[in-house]
Amino acid sequence: MGKKILEEQQPQNRHEIVNSAITNSTWETALHVAAGANQTEFVQMLINHPDIDLTFQDINGNTAFSSAIAGGAIKIVKKFLTLHLNNINNYFVTTRDEKGMSPLYIASWFGQPQIASLLYQHTIINNVDLENGEQFGIFFNCIHNDIYDLALKMIENRRHIVHQLDTNGETALHILSRKRPMEFTFDPQAIGTWNRVWSKISFQSARRRRDEMPALRLAKEIWKRILEGHEYEYFEIRSIIRNPFNLVIEAAKNGNFDLLVVLFSMCPELIWEKDDENNTIFHIAILNRHVKIFKLIHEINVLKSVVRIQEDETTNNNILHLVAKKPQQSRLDSMLGVALQMRHELLWYQEVEKILAPSLRNKRNIFHQTPKDIFIEEHTEMMNDTEKWMKKNSNTCLIVATIILTVTFPTAFDILDQGSYNSIRHSKSIISHSSDHHTMISMTLLTITNAIAMSFSSTAILLFLSIMISRFTEKELNYVKM
Repeated sequence: MGKKILEEQQPQNRHEIVNSAITNSTWETALHVAAGANQTEFVQMLINHPDIDLTFQDINGNTAFSSAIAGGAIKIVKKFLTLHLNNINNYFVTTRDEKGMSPLYIASWFGQPQIASLLYQHTIINNVDLENGEQFGIFFNCIHNDIYDLALKMIENRRHIVHQLDTNGETALHILSRKRPMEFTFDPQAIGTWNRVWSKISFQSARRRRDEMPALRLAKEIWKRILEGHEYEYFEIRSIIRNPFNLVIEAAKNGNFDLLVVLFSMCPELIWEKDDENNTIFHIAILNRHVKIFKLIHEINVLKSVVRIQEDETTNNNILHLVAKKPQQSRLDSMLGVALQMRHELLWYQEVEKILAPSLRNKRNIFHQTPKDIFIEEHTEMMNDTEKWMKKNSNTCLIVATIILTVTFPTAFDILDQGSYNSIRHSKSIISHSSDHHTMISMTLLTITNAIAMSFSSTAILLFLSIMISRFTEKELNYVKM
């Protein structure tokens, strides 16, 4: 349609049409709109027009090239770059918007990894100068928008960039500490079932993939260069770690186990970091139910010895008081069913109880509460919900098991009667051996399957009846299967 309109115009009018704004509010041309909407063929037709002005800017200072970048239209971006390489009206590549944002900055700002990498490569090849402030902005945009490969390339070319702070006064490591754990480690849930099975069998393969995660490689490189830049001076490093917030504590809260391992492997002293309430990373792991981080306590005997006897100076709470508190609901929602959630809480309590010094297991805090008192108080509602959930599901399953038993029980007598009838008939008449053999096999199979059905349904009825009359004590809940 657009091509037809252009062809109908007089040659002297075509220049004005292709470069005219089609929206009064934003001053966007047809090329702006088509590029932002990823209309490759129409864009190709417009940029081939001899009168097109590729540097035309809308009210915000954006060219059509910028619109294609923001819209993620990588095919159109490549067409524009081809024009630039051919020196055709090529100033659009370096044209900035009214805020001074370059096309590369726009790509990183909008989180377009392929386009950002393409433009960065173009910048390096053509020796395009980027101001320091813009370089830092692009670098932090890449980390915020998970474009880790490009951030790694920028570190290789600009080593000093790892020491810079963003507009919030945060280093790159502070930003990474708030990322989801799955950004740093191989996630078996993101692949198919058979691949998950194979990754468990081939541990080395899964481990290698984990090490190849771009976010983890980026964290290692940044941390290594920060340590080298400060000559491994602990007090300087500690100052970086703690400002504007303690990134070790933040990583522990978010369960970023792999990031913590990177930090501790190069600077073991950081394992003693504490938050404003004097909690170590293991106290935080207990509060947030992060299993991997908590397991580290078994590998560090000195720390284990300290944590097992440590008490809060203000409340006299120990780690068993902490685990007795109910975690955030988001941590429980990962398990299906309130009964499994309750069992999970009991297992956590029992595991921490094993670590704690025996003299502290029943010690009261300043509110005269033992860990057990807090656990019961915090989990009373969950316990009641568990009882309702178990009885409701048991009642449904009990009905099904009863129906199965009702059907299979009389069938057993029918089989016996049929067997007696066949014996009498066999004694009075002569039947072919083949027919008699097939009949006996069928009767035997039916008898076996009926017996199995009766056995399982009877067992199920007894099991569900025991659940119905259960008092739902702590010991009984431990038998709930994960």
